[in-house]
Amino acid sequence: MAIAVHRTFTNGVDEITLSVSAAADDDVAGYRYKLALASSGEELDARTFFGEDDLQAFLFCLTAAGDMMAAVYPGYSWVGSGATGLLTSDRAVKDRWQASVWYPTKFSG
Repeated sequence: MAIAVHRTFTNGVDEITLSVSAAADDDVAGYRYKLALASSGEELDARTFFGEDDLQAFLFCLTAAGDMMAAVYPGYSWVGSGATGLLTSDRAVKDRWQASVWYPTKFSG
């Protein structure tokens, strides 16, 4: 599986890497994310998501990774921005999938 996306998040002490790759089956629209400790490679979480096409599966996968980072690893951010810069689910809307992203317009550093 070729990695489509790779990003590192830090809390100032440790780093978590996010890797996203296409699902193993080329006949199915799916993407898999893996969160791992950068120092040891220890896998923290990994999940596969499917969609009607590759774009939908990719967006579902990135949103799930963003939700996981926000819920379980909220102290980690990307490029010192205070945010992951990943999509997260907007659960206020009923009967419709909706995602949003927040990141500062000026990065520190």
